[in-house]
Amino acid sequence: MKLKETQDPLYKGNEQWQKTFNQQRKDRLNDSICEYLEDDNPEIFWRELNECLDEWISYHKGQSDRASLMKKMIGGHRPLQIQQDLETQTSLLQKKAMTYETPDARNPG
Repeated sequence: MKLKETQDPLYKGNEQWQKTFNQQRKDRLNDSICEYLEDDNPEIFWRELNECLDEWISYHKGQSDRASLMKKMIGGHRPLQIQQDLETQTSLLQKKAMTYETPDARNPG
């Protein structure tokens, strides 16, 4: 059974709400751009945009790492084993980083 949409003038369907949201989002972006255009240093826009994107990347990487941990746990790994694996990987990465150092950096004398 299909419900009839109301004829109430205050009622807005999902499509109308989506258009309203999209317009508001665009307006907020436009306001932000306007603020940066009025700034004396246009480089700030580029730097802060990159910082924001880096924050989103970091946030989602953290989310991805937590989801991967949960998946490992579901697959039978236990938290202690996962922690030991992480410590082993970290240790190997540190050793690898040391091999890329110059001989002068390791032996300053």
